[in-house]
Amino acid sequence: MKIINTLNILSEISSTFSGNNMLHQQRVAVIAFSLAKELKLSKPEQSILFQAGLIHDIGILHEFDAEENLRMIMENKFWPLHQHAAVSAKISRVLNLDNRVTEAVELHHYAKKHNPSLYGRILFLSDSIEVSYRSLSNKYAFNVIFDFLKQKAKFFDEKAFSAFKNISEKEHFWFSLADDTLSFTIENIIDELGDEDADARFSKAVSYLIAHISDSRSSYLHGYSLLNKNLAAALAYKFDVDMEKIKTAALIAHAGNVMVPTELVDSMHTLEVMEKNIIKSHTYYTNIFLKRIGFDNDIVRWASYHHENISGTGYPFKISNFDTGAKILQISTIVAALLQDRAYRKKYDKNSIVKIIEELTDNKIVDKSIACYAKTINFNNIIDVKDEYYSAIESKFSSPA
Repeated sequence: MKIINTLNILSEISSTFSGNNMLHQQRVAVIAFSLAKELKLSKPEQSILFQAGLIHDIGILHEFDAEENLRMIMENKFWPLHQHAAVSAKISRVLNLDNRVTEAVELHHYAKKHNPSLYGRILFLSDSIEVSYRSLSNKYAFNVIFDFLKQKAKFFDEKAFSAFKNISEKEHFWFSLADDTLSFTIENIIDELGDEDADARFSKAVSYLIAHISDSRSSYLHGYSLLNKNLAAALAYKFDVDMEKIKTAALIAHAGNVMVPTELVDSMHTLEVMEKNIIKSHTYYTNIFLKRIGFDNDIVRWASYHHENISGTGYPFKISNFDTGAKILQISTIVAALLQDRAYRKKYDKNSIVKIIEELTDNKIVDKSIACYAKTINFNNIIDVKDEYYSAIESKFSSPA
Protein backbone atom coordinates (compact mmCIF):
# COMPACT_ATOMS: atom_id res chain seq x y z
CA MET A 1 0.00 0.00 0.00
CA LYS A 2 1.39 3.38 -1.06
CA ILE A 3 0.38 6.62 0.66
CA ILE A 4 -0.35 9.03 -2.22
CA ASN A 5 -1.92 6.34 -4.40
CA THR A 6 -4.25 5.43 -1.53
CA LEU A 7 -5.18 9.06 -0.90
CA ASN A 8 -6.04 9.36 -4.58
CA ILE A 9 -8.43 6.40 -4.37
CA LEU A 10 -9.95 7.66 -1.11
CA SER A 11 -10.53 10.91 -2.99
CA GLU A 12 -12.46 9.00 -5.66
CA ILE A 13 -14.49 7.05 -3.10
CA SER A 14 -15.49 10.08 -1.03
CA SER A 15 -16.35 12.05 -4.18
CA THR A 16 -19.29 9.72 -4.86
CA PHE A 17 -21.31 11.43 -2.10
CA SER A 18 -23.76 14.15 -3.10
CA GLY A 19 -22.12 16.86 -0.98
CA ASN A 20 -18.93 16.45 -2.96
CA ASN A 21 -18.19 16.77 -6.66
CA MET A 22 -16.62 14.01 -8.72
CA LEU A 23 -13.00 14.85 -9.63
CA HIS A 24 -13.00 18.12 -7.61
CA GLN A 25 -10.44 16.98 -5.05
CA GLN A 26 -8.19 15.47 -7.71
CA ARG A 27 -8.28 18.65 -9.81
CA VAL A 28 -7.50 20.77 -6.76
CA ALA A 29 -4.54 18.47 -6.04
CA VAL A 30 -3.20 18.95 -9.58
CA ILE A 31 -3.68 22.72 -9.40
CA ALA A 32 -1.99 22.95 -5.98
CA PHE A 33 0.95 20.88 -7.24
CA SER A 34 1.25 23.09 -10.33
CA LEU A 35 1.25 26.26 -8.21
CA ALA A 36 3.83 24.79 -5.83
CA LYS A 37 6.06 23.89 -8.75
CA GLU A 38 5.70 27.35 -10.31
CA LEU A 39 6.58 28.88 -6.93
CA LYS A 40 9.70 26.67 -6.91
CA LEU A 41 8.77 25.02 -3.65
CA SER A 42 10.73 21.90 -2.78
CA LYS A 43 9.56 18.47 -3.90
CA PRO A 44 8.46 17.53 -0.34
CA GLU A 45 6.40 20.74 -0.23
CA GLN A 46 4.88 19.92 -3.62
CA SER A 47 3.93 16.53 -2.20
CA ILE A 48 2.38 18.18 0.89
CA LEU A 49 0.08 20.27 -1.29
CA PHE A 50 -0.76 17.42 -3.63
CA GLN A 51 -1.76 15.18 -0.71
CA ALA A 52 -3.78 17.97 0.90
CA GLY A 53 -5.63 18.58 -2.34
CA LEU A 54 -6.58 14.93 -2.68
CA ILE A 55 -8.39 14.75 0.66
CA HIS A 56 -9.35 18.35 1.48
CA ASP A 57 -13.08 17.57 1.13
CA ILE A 58 -13.10 14.01 2.46
CA GLY A 59 -15.17 15.25 5.39
CA ILE A 60 -18.18 15.87 3.16
CA LEU A 61 -20.43 12.85 3.53
CA HIS A 62 -23.64 14.23 5.00
CA GLU A 63 -23.68 17.93 4.26
CA PHE A 64 -25.46 20.20 1.80
CA ASP A 65 -25.28 19.33 -1.89
CA ALA A 66 -22.51 20.19 -4.32
CA GLU A 67 -24.46 23.04 -5.91
CA GLU A 68 -24.79 24.74 -2.54
CA ASN A 69 -21.05 24.34 -1.98
CA LEU A 70 -20.37 25.87 -5.38
CA ARG A 71 -22.73 28.79 -4.77
CA MET A 72 -21.13 29.74 -1.46
CA ILE A 73 -17.62 29.67 -2.92
CA MET A 74 -18.63 31.73 -5.94
CA GLU A 75 -20.29 34.28 -3.61
CA ASN A 76 -17.24 34.41 -1.30
CA LYS A 77 -19.24 32.97 1.62
CA PHE A 78 -16.50 30.85 3.11
CA TRP A 79 -17.47 30.63 6.78
CA PRO A 80 -20.25 28.01 6.35
CA LEU A 81 -17.69 25.75 4.67
CA HIS A 82 -15.28 25.52 7.60
CA GLN A 83 -17.09 22.58 9.22
CA HIS A 84 -16.19 20.00 6.59
CA ALA A 85 -12.66 21.44 6.40
CA ALA A 86 -12.27 20.82 10.15
CA VAL A 87 -13.60 17.27 9.74
CA SER A 88 -11.27 16.62 6.80
CA ALA A 89 -8.33 17.85 8.90
CA LYS A 90 -9.27 15.38 11.62
CA ILE A 91 -9.19 12.58 9.08
CA SER A 92 -5.75 13.76 7.96
CA ARG A 93 -4.58 13.41 11.57
CA VAL A 94 -6.07 9.92 11.83
CA LEU A 95 -4.08 8.96 8.74
CA ASN A 96 -0.98 10.35 10.47
CA LEU A 97 -0.15 12.59 7.52
CA ASP A 98 2.39 15.40 7.75
CA ASN A 99 1.15 18.24 9.99
CA ARG A 100 1.46 20.61 7.04
CA VAL A 101 -1.05 18.51 5.09
CA THR A 102 -3.49 18.75 7.98
CA GLU A 103 -2.89 22.49 8.31
CA ALA A 104 -3.56 23.13 4.62
CA VAL A 105 -6.72 21.01 4.70
CA GLU A 106 -8.06 22.74 7.80
CA LEU A 107 -7.47 26.23 6.38
CA HIS A 108 -8.48 25.67 2.76
CA HIS A 109 -11.59 27.85 3.05
CA TYR A 110 -9.83 30.76 4.77
CA ALA A 111 -8.95 33.78 2.64
CA LYS A 112 -5.52 35.43 2.83
CA LYS A 113 -6.34 37.79 5.69
CA HIS A 114 -7.27 34.97 8.06
CA ASN A 115 -4.92 32.29 6.75
CA PRO A 116 -1.45 32.17 8.35
CA SER A 117 -0.38 29.10 6.37
CA LEU A 118 1.24 29.37 2.94
CA TYR A 119 0.01 25.85 2.19
CA GLY A 120 -3.49 26.81 3.31
CA ARG A 121 -3.44 29.92 1.10
CA ILE A 122 -2.26 27.94 -1.92
CA LEU A 123 -4.97 25.33 -1.35
CA PHE A 124 -7.57 28.09 -0.95
CA LEU A 125 -6.57 29.53 -4.32
CA SER A 126 -6.46 26.07 -5.91
CA ASP A 127 -9.98 25.35 -4.68
CA SER A 128 -11.22 28.65 -6.11
CA ILE A 129 -9.57 27.95 -9.48
CA GLU A 130 -11.19 24.51 -9.68
CA VAL A 131 -14.64 25.86 -8.79
CA SER A 132 -14.30 28.48 -11.53
CA TYR A 133 -13.14 25.84 -14.00
CA ARG A 134 -16.03 23.55 -13.06
CA SER A 135 -18.54 26.35 -13.63
CA LEU A 136 -17.53 26.71 -17.29
CA SER A 137 -20.20 25.50 -19.71
CA ASN A 138 -17.38 24.81 -22.17
CA LYS A 139 -14.11 23.59 -20.65
CA TYR A 140 -12.15 25.15 -23.51
CA ALA A 141 -13.29 28.63 -22.46
CA PHE A 142 -10.62 28.65 -19.73
CA ASN A 143 -9.14 31.98 -20.90
CA VAL A 144 -11.75 33.85 -18.83
CA ILE A 145 -10.85 32.27 -15.48
CA PHE A 146 -7.83 34.42 -14.60
CA ASP A 147 -9.67 37.66 -15.31
CA PHE A 148 -12.66 36.44 -13.30
CA LEU A 149 -10.54 35.54 -10.27
CA LYS A 150 -8.52 38.75 -10.62
CA GLN A 151 -11.66 40.54 -9.41
CA LYS A 152 -11.25 38.58 -6.15
CA ALA A 153 -7.49 39.03 -5.91
CA LYS A 154 -7.74 40.57 -2.43
CA PHE A 155 -8.64 37.12 -1.07
CA PHE A 156 -5.55 35.41 -2.47
CA ASP A 157 -1.87 35.19 -1.60
CA GLU A 158 -0.06 37.60 -3.96
CA LYS A 159 2.82 35.28 -4.88
CA ALA A 160 0.50 32.31 -5.40
CA PHE A 161 -1.81 34.38 -7.58
CA SER A 162 1.15 35.59 -9.63
CA ALA A 163 2.16 31.95 -10.10
CA PHE A 164 -1.40 31.21 -11.22
CA LYS A 165 -1.15 33.98 -13.83
CA ASN A 166 1.93 32.29 -15.27
CA ILE A 167 0.53 28.76 -15.43
CA SER A 168 -2.89 29.97 -16.65
CA GLU A 169 -1.20 31.20 -19.84
CA LYS A 170 -0.03 27.67 -20.65
CA GLU A 171 -2.76 25.70 -22.40
CA HIS A 172 -1.33 22.36 -21.29
CA PHE A 173 -2.21 23.25 -17.68
CA TRP A 174 -5.90 23.49 -18.54
CA PHE A 175 -5.81 20.42 -20.79
CA SER A 176 -4.34 18.43 -17.89
CA LEU A 177 -7.48 19.12 -15.82
CA ALA A 178 -9.95 17.71 -18.36
CA ASP A 179 -12.04 14.71 -17.36
CA ASP A 180 -10.43 12.45 -19.94
CA THR A 181 -6.81 13.38 -19.08
CA LEU A 182 -6.95 13.90 -15.31
CA SER A 183 -6.10 10.33 -14.28
CA PHE A 184 -3.07 10.38 -16.62
CA THR A 185 -2.00 13.72 -15.12
CA ILE A 186 -2.25 12.32 -11.59
CA GLU A 187 -0.25 9.21 -12.49
CA ASN A 188 2.51 11.40 -13.89
CA ILE A 189 2.58 13.59 -10.78
CA ILE A 190 2.79 10.58 -8.47
CA ASP A 191 5.65 9.21 -10.58
CA GLU A 192 7.40 12.57 -10.39
CA LEU A 193 6.95 12.98 -6.63
CA GLY A 194 7.58 9.36 -5.72
CA ASP A 195 5.37 7.45 -3.31
CA GLU A 196 6.16 5.99 0.10
CA ASP A 197 5.04 2.68 1.59
CA ALA A 198 2.29 3.05 4.17
CA ASP A 199 2.89 2.02 7.76
CA ALA A 200 0.52 -0.10 9.87
CA ARG A 201 -1.18 2.95 11.40
CA PHE A 202 -2.02 4.40 8.00
CA SER A 203 -3.28 1.04 6.69
CA LYS A 204 -5.53 0.52 9.71
CA ALA A 205 -6.95 4.02 9.40
CA VAL A 206 -7.70 3.46 5.71
CA SER A 207 -9.59 0.24 6.50
CA TYR A 208 -11.77 1.94 9.09
CA LEU A 209 -12.30 4.98 6.88
CA ILE A 210 -13.53 2.76 4.07
CA ALA A 211 -15.85 0.99 6.53
CA HIS A 212 -17.33 4.27 7.73
CA ILE A 213 -17.70 5.70 4.24
CA SER A 214 -19.46 2.57 2.93
CA ASP A 215 -21.70 2.44 6.03
CA SER A 216 -22.64 6.08 5.43
CA ARG A 217 -24.26 5.25 2.11
CA SER A 218 -27.57 4.72 3.93
CA SER A 219 -28.90 5.08 7.46
CA TYR A 220 -29.85 1.39 7.22
CA LEU A 221 -26.18 0.47 6.83
CA HIS A 222 -25.03 2.27 9.98
CA GLY A 223 -22.61 0.03 11.86
CA TYR A 224 -22.88 -2.75 9.28
CA SER A 225 -19.15 -3.17 8.63
CA LEU A 226 -18.42 -3.35 12.36
CA LEU A 227 -21.10 -6.03 12.78
CA ASN A 228 -19.67 -7.93 9.82
CA LYS A 229 -16.17 -7.72 11.30
CA ASN A 230 -17.32 -9.05 14.67
CA LEU A 231 -19.21 -11.95 13.11
CA ALA A 232 -16.30 -12.86 10.84
CA ALA A 233 -13.93 -12.81 13.81
CA ALA A 234 -16.25 -15.09 15.79
CA LEU A 235 -16.34 -17.56 12.89
CA ALA A 236 -12.60 -17.33 12.20
CA TYR A 237 -11.87 -18.22 15.83
CA LYS A 238 -13.13 -21.73 15.10
CA PHE A 239 -11.30 -22.15 11.80
CA ASP A 240 -7.69 -21.82 10.71
CA VAL A 241 -7.89 -18.30 9.27
CA ASP A 242 -5.65 -15.30 9.92
CA MET A 243 -7.65 -13.20 12.40
CA GLU A 244 -6.31 -9.78 11.44
CA LYS A 245 -6.79 -10.42 7.73
CA ILE A 246 -10.37 -11.64 8.14
CA LYS A 247 -11.30 -8.65 10.31
CA THR A 248 -9.82 -6.24 7.76
CA ALA A 249 -11.56 -8.00 4.86
CA ALA A 250 -14.89 -7.83 6.69
CA LEU A 251 -14.47 -4.12 7.41
CA ILE A 252 -13.79 -3.20 3.79
CA ALA A 253 -15.93 -5.83 2.00
CA HIS A 254 -18.51 -3.23 1.03
CA ALA A 255 -16.18 -0.51 -0.26
CA GLY A 256 -18.06 -0.78 -3.56
CA ASN A 257 -21.28 0.40 -1.89
CA VAL A 258 -20.25 3.93 -2.78
CA MET A 259 -20.99 3.17 -6.43
CA VAL A 260 -24.60 2.18 -5.69
CA PRO A 261 -27.14 5.05 -5.61
CA THR A 262 -28.63 5.59 -2.16
CA GLU A 263 -32.14 5.45 -3.58
CA LEU A 264 -31.53 1.81 -4.56
CA VAL A 265 -30.08 0.88 -1.18
CA ASP A 266 -33.13 2.47 0.47
CA SER A 267 -35.64 1.17 -2.06
CA MET A 268 -38.86 -0.32 -0.65
CA HIS A 269 -40.10 -1.71 -3.96
CA THR A 270 -39.13 -4.93 -5.75
CA LEU A 271 -36.07 -4.15 -7.82
CA GLU A 272 -36.07 -4.49 -11.59
CA VAL A 273 -33.38 -6.61 -13.27
CA MET A 274 -31.28 -3.58 -14.16
CA GLU A 275 -31.52 -2.25 -10.59
CA LYS A 276 -30.47 -5.63 -9.20
CA ASN A 277 -27.45 -5.59 -11.50
CA ILE A 278 -26.45 -2.17 -10.15
CA ILE A 279 -26.67 -3.54 -6.60
CA LYS A 280 -24.58 -6.56 -7.62
CA SER A 281 -21.86 -4.29 -9.01
CA HIS A 282 -20.74 -3.30 -5.50
CA THR A 283 -18.64 -6.47 -5.15
CA TYR A 284 -16.92 -5.81 -8.47
CA TYR A 285 -16.08 -2.23 -7.42
CA THR A 286 -14.87 -3.52 -4.05
CA ASN A 287 -12.44 -5.75 -5.94
CA ILE A 288 -11.21 -2.84 -8.05
CA PHE A 289 -10.80 -0.38 -5.17
CA LEU A 290 -8.98 -2.81 -2.91
CA LYS A 291 -6.63 -4.03 -5.64
CA ARG A 292 -5.77 -0.47 -6.62
CA ILE A 293 -5.07 0.48 -3.01
CA GLY A 294 -2.81 -2.53 -2.63
CA PHE A 295 -4.39 -4.58 0.12
CA ASP A 296 -3.08 -8.09 0.76
CA ASN A 297 -4.27 -10.60 -1.88
CA ASP A 298 -6.12 -12.74 0.68
CA ILE A 299 -7.96 -9.69 1.97
CA VAL A 300 -8.94 -8.59 -1.55
CA ARG A 301 -10.15 -12.06 -2.46
CA TRP A 302 -12.15 -12.67 0.70
CA ALA A 303 -13.77 -9.22 0.56
CA SER A 304 -14.59 -9.49 -3.14
CA TYR A 305 -16.11 -12.98 -2.98
CA HIS A 306 -18.65 -12.37 -0.21
CA HIS A 307 -21.59 -12.85 -2.62
CA GLU A 308 -20.18 -15.94 -4.32
CA ASN A 309 -21.42 -19.37 -3.22
CA ILE A 310 -20.26 -22.99 -3.33
CA SER A 311 -22.78 -23.89 -6.05
CA GLY A 312 -21.26 -21.31 -8.41
CA THR A 313 -24.49 -19.31 -8.73
CA GLY A 314 -23.36 -16.26 -6.78
CA TYR A 315 -22.01 -12.97 -8.18
CA PRO A 316 -20.15 -11.31 -9.76
CA PHE A 317 -17.48 -13.90 -10.67
CA LYS A 318 -19.64 -17.07 -10.61
CA ILE A 319 -16.97 -19.14 -8.89
CA SER A 320 -17.57 -22.16 -6.66
CA ASN A 321 -14.07 -23.09 -5.50
CA PHE A 322 -12.88 -20.58 -2.92
CA ASP A 323 -11.09 -20.78 0.41
CA THR A 324 -12.25 -20.69 4.02
CA GLY A 325 -11.75 -16.95 4.49
CA ALA A 326 -14.13 -16.17 1.63
CA LYS A 327 -16.63 -18.74 2.91
CA ILE A 328 -16.59 -17.08 6.33
CA LEU A 329 -17.19 -13.64 4.79
CA GLN A 330 -20.05 -15.08 2.74
CA ILE A 331 -21.89 -16.15 5.91
CA SER A 332 -20.93 -13.17 8.08
CA THR A 333 -22.22 -10.67 5.49
CA ILE A 334 -25.53 -12.54 5.23
CA VAL A 335 -26.04 -12.73 8.99
CA ALA A 336 -24.92 -9.11 9.55
CA ALA A 337 -27.52 -7.93 7.03
CA LEU A 338 -30.25 -10.06 8.63
CA LEU A 339 -29.46 -8.56 12.04
CA GLN A 340 -30.22 -5.06 10.76
CA ASP A 341 -33.36 -3.33 9.52
CA ARG A 342 -33.62 -2.58 5.83
CA ALA A 343 -36.01 -0.24 4.03
CA TYR A 344 -38.16 -3.15 2.86
CA ARG A 345 -38.10 -5.30 6.03
CA LYS A 346 -37.39 -5.44 9.76
CA LYS A 347 -34.38 -7.24 11.23
CA TYR A 348 -34.64 -10.98 11.90
CA ASP A 349 -34.53 -12.73 15.27
CA LYS A 350 -32.12 -15.58 16.10
CA ASN A 351 -34.56 -18.40 15.25
CA SER A 352 -35.40 -16.91 11.86
CA ILE A 353 -31.73 -16.43 11.01
CA VAL A 354 -30.94 -20.03 11.96
CA LYS A 355 -33.72 -21.24 9.64
CA ILE A 356 -32.33 -19.15 6.78
CA ILE A 357 -28.83 -20.54 7.39
CA GLU A 358 -30.25 -24.08 7.31
CA GLU A 359 -32.04 -23.39 4.01
CA LEU A 360 -28.86 -21.97 2.51
CA THR A 361 -26.97 -25.07 3.69
CA ASP A 362 -29.57 -27.45 2.22
CA ASN A 363 -29.42 -25.58 -1.09
CA LYS A 364 -25.61 -25.84 -1.13
CA ILE A 365 -25.16 -22.08 -1.05
CA VAL A 366 -22.93 -21.90 2.05
CA ASP A 367 -20.28 -24.16 3.55
CA LYS A 368 -21.91 -26.69 5.88
CA SER A 369 -19.29 -26.73 8.63
CA ILE A 370 -19.09 -22.93 8.85
CA ALA A 371 -22.87 -22.65 8.73
CA CYS A 372 -23.28 -25.16 11.55
CA TYR A 373 -20.92 -23.19 13.75
CA ALA A 374 -22.60 -19.90 12.81
CA LYS A 375 -25.88 -21.20 14.24
CA THR A 376 -24.26 -21.60 17.66
CA ILE A 377 -23.11 -17.98 17.94
CA ASN A 378 -24.86 -15.68 20.40
CA PHE A 379 -25.81 -12.88 18.03
CA ASN A 380 -26.76 -10.52 20.85
CA ASN A 381 -23.23 -10.72 22.19
CA ILE A 382 -21.88 -9.95 18.72
CA ILE A 383 -24.14 -6.91 18.45
CA ASP A 384 -22.91 -5.66 21.83
CA VAL A 385 -19.21 -5.84 20.92
CA LYS A 386 -17.78 -2.34 20.68
CA ASP A 387 -14.82 -1.13 18.65
CA GLU A 388 -13.21 2.05 19.96
CA TYR A 389 -11.43 2.72 16.68
CA TYR A 390 -14.65 2.46 14.65
CA SER A 391 -16.39 4.77 17.14
CA ALA A 392 -13.48 7.23 16.97
CA ILE A 393 -13.65 7.41 13.18
CA GLU A 394 -17.41 7.88 13.36
CA SER A 395 -16.98 10.72 15.84
CA LYS A 396 -14.57 12.53 13.51
CA PHE A 397 -17.33 12.88 10.91
CA SER A 398 -20.07 13.80 13.37
CA SER A 399 -18.63 17.07 14.60
CA PRO A 400 -15.68 19.35 13.88
CA ALA A 401 -15.36 20.21 17.56
